[in-house]
Amino acid sequence: MFDGSTVQILHGEKVSGKIAGTSFGLLNVHTRETPWALTQSAVTTVTDTTVTSTGGIQIAHRDTLTVTRTLFTEPETNWNVFRLKQDLFGRSTLGVIGLMKEPEDRPDHHTELPGFRLSDTKYNRVIG
Repeated sequence: MFDGSTVQILHGEKVSGKIAGTSFGLLNVHTRETPWALTQSAVTTVTDTTVTSTGGIQIAHRDTLTVTRTLFTEPETNWNVFRLKQDLFGRSTLGVIGLMKEPEDRPDHHTELPGFRLSDTKYNRVIG
């Protein structure tokens, strides 16, 4: 994660190979929900003061309130990557790569292609 913390992998699978000029690869990884500490604190001091008739200041009451909030941003997630590459004409290749990310706490139906985005929810698919 960007703050340097790690995300635990629960399980993963990798399959790759080449058949008749077509190479392929598939990677599936399932990660655990990972909290990272973006801690925001606010400290407020409230003081009731009075000014006496002799010009002195009397502090009658003083409270300090501290509020701390930690955000959890990486849900349990299933990650998929696939790749196909076809040899062409002896010296050229044509390939495609696809990515999918599906957080477990969100439903399906988010599709993203280069230049296009079809979105019903937070589910991600990218093909390029």
